[in-house]
Amino acid sequence: MKKRERKFLVFLKDLKEGRNDLEWIIKSEDLEIEDLIMKSEIRMKMTLQKSGEKVLITGSLIFRGEVTCAYCGERFLRDFSEDFVSCYVKGDEKRLPPNLDLDDEEIDRVYYRGDFINLEPLIRDTIILSLPIAPQCPRHQE
Repeated sequence: MKKRERKFLVFLKDLKEGRNDLEWIIKSEDLEIEDLIMKSEIRMKMTLQKSGEKVLITGSLIFRGEVTCAYCGERFLRDFSEDFVSCYVKGDEKRLPPNLDLDDEEIDRVYYRGDFINLEPLIRDTIILSLPIAPQCPRHQE
């Protein structure tokens, strides 16, 4: 049986109640993103605020990538720095009562099961949302 990869997992038993500061270095080959060629490691700094089975995660990703200019089609390097916030709650989203009015904080909730949180979707989404729709190389920037 193949051992499961644990690259993007945070185990709740490893977190203390309250504030937990973590820094991760993610190898570029561990995360493929369409339309982006990673040219550096991804530096991830985050604060995990644990309260029981609820974890609020705030942080930032810093990386360098190669993108294609929307004007001339040439590839160029660009540095990225993107912040993120996400709230993880143990449970099942489907168990919410029908017609429940949700406030902004509840809309951003991610539900998890088990004793760990998988941060790969958060990392992937943060990187994808940081990519410009029409990147401009330095020659085409005003």
